[in-house]
Amino acid sequence: MNFPYVTKARDGLSYALLAWVLILSAAESRAQLWQTWTTADGLVDNQVFGGVFQTRDGALWFATREGVSRYDGGWQTFTEDDGLSHNDVYCVFEDRDAVIWIGTRRSLTRIDGDSTYTFPPDGLGISSRVYEIEQTANGDIWIATGNGPRVFDGRRWRKITFEDGIVSDWSNGLFLAQGGTLWLATDHGVGRFDGSVWENFTSDDLHGFYDILDGMQTTDGSIWFYSKSSGVIRYRDSEWQHFTRDDGLGDNWVSGMFEADGAVWFATDRGLSRFDGATWTTLTEADGLADDEVHGALVSPSGIVWLATNSGVSQYNGLLWHRYGVADGLPDDLVRGIAEDVQGRLWAGTRSGAARFDGRNWQAFSRADGLVSDNVAAIRRLSDDALWFATDSGVSRFDGETWVNYTSADGLAADVVRDIYEADDGSIWFATDGGVTRYDGNAFETFTSENTDLGDNLTVALGQSADGAMWFAGFAALGKSLTTRWGGGNDWVPYWLGESVKESQVVSMLRARDGGLWFGTWDGYIAGHGTLFHTSSRSYFGGYKEEESDTNSGLGFGLGYRYLVNEHIALRLEGAFQHWFDEEVDLREYSLRVGFATVLATGD
Repeated sequence: MNFPYVTKARDGLSYALLAWVLILSAAESRAQLWQTWTTADGLVDNQVFGGVFQTRDGALWFATREGVSRYDGGWQTFTEDDGLSHNDVYCVFEDRDAVIWIGTRRSLTRIDGDSTYTFPPDGLGISSRVYEIEQTANGDIWIATGNGPRVFDGRRWRKITFEDGIVSDWSNGLFLAQGGTLWLATDHGVGRFDGSVWENFTSDDLHGFYDILDGMQTTDGSIWFYSKSSGVIRYRDSEWQHFTRDDGLGDNWVSGMFEADGAVWFATDRGLSRFDGATWTTLTEADGLADDEVHGALVSPSGIVWLATNSGVSQYNGLLWHRYGVADGLPDDLVRGIAEDVQGRLWAGTRSGAARFDGRNWQAFSRADGLVSDNVAAIRRLSDDALWFATDSGVSRFDGETWVNYTSADGLAADVVRDIYEADDGSIWFATDGGVTRYDGNAFETFTSENTDLGDNLTVALGQSADGAMWFAGFAALGKSLTTRWGGGNDWVPYWLGESVKESQVVSMLRARDGGLWFGTWDGYIAGHGTLFHTSSRSYFGGYKEEESDTNSGLGFGLGYRYLVNEHIALRLEGAFQHWFDEEVDLREYSLRVGFATVLATGD
């Protein structure tokens, strides 16, 4: 089911969950990454055989043998008593009009607001289960049933038969691929329908692959199908490749799949298997799953993985992201900066104070604890391993035991501090509303537009290029330079980086490991090595994060992270999608249409 803003899980949809997110602490054990829901929590039945689905309102739907449960923070159950055609539920689908369609052992139920209607089996012309539901570009509703596929044009149902060209009249699943092509999964092969003609691939074409349940298309364009007895198969470059337990798949009985974290994941009878294109790994009960027998899986774009198992529902938050908010102990949901201390604990700076995460719990810090102000704009860990906090009332330094505060009374250009940067010589620079200040550990020195050629006193970002020059970004009046380079002494050079104020308004900087200085601007541009790349129309606020690893250094502008790999910036969407560029590309050819868009750019 590949609608815009959607990823395919077993029979399910997932839509963007707009949320502030923080990287999960690496210190958290695997067992703590899993949470399980059962009938004791409100789930209608522990055997979630039909799978897990997500609708546009963010609610999760769990298809069980005793009805379907909807979860949006609280549980709601639908059974035959509520109008379902049968309690044994196989799939849930939301169409473009937000109508919910539920396929069951007996027939098909449609929920439109407060109205529930079940199609009589005779009216559908079926005597078997509804396994899958899909909607094509023209608005038609397709269903896969044990008596073959059916299509509904809004007025009547029509059976698709051998005369239409299908490979088998026992259909298990169907999905839409890029370009609107409809793929059909059957016991004896798969079919591809372009709107006019069916093209079929039989078991002989599929290297003996049969008992096919369903499939999906991954972001690299590959078509995947999974089977209840013969593993999985991939169609790429007009070639089929078959994978089984002998190749590393957890089990040949597969009941669901999804794409996340740069890999394809498969729900099997012996755990959750991951394939990154080269290597197979499998998670089991030993890793925290409620049960090894996984019937379906869904990953939401916030990074949460939901598994339907024989022993309840498991939630895995260690794949990509986990969301934390006020309910978890943060002082505020608006997080403006994050950093890691020398003990490996995560810190978050908010407009209502700072908080430290030890892998399990958040501990809040405020003015009462020694912070100069609760309104924290940025956090930086410097070479002395202390954390420095930029606030609207000065700067705080915390070494793990003692808080030391600095304000304009101590020599800062102004009390409103927006960024902190440590230069190569160990001096610390502060971007303030009254200019920039340098601190050498003993004394403060301030640079303003009155005593230098600094473009503007209201400075929002700081950086240093490989030649040792300092760069300052401010909010300047129209016609004046927004970014200024200082090479020492009287060497002040103004820069106008774009053709408009939005393009030129730098709000964050990062020096990459190859020496290039990168700028995040209001208009989503990044400049590197003196070259400007158009990346996205999104504005980027906040600071940066550099990943301390052998292979990656990251850029964090605003809500997302961009990873610099082998001197190239790679795209990573905050959710289930990830794509890497391993060679230089013309980034102006790429545009982003889903989720929280992130930046694309390369070095020269």
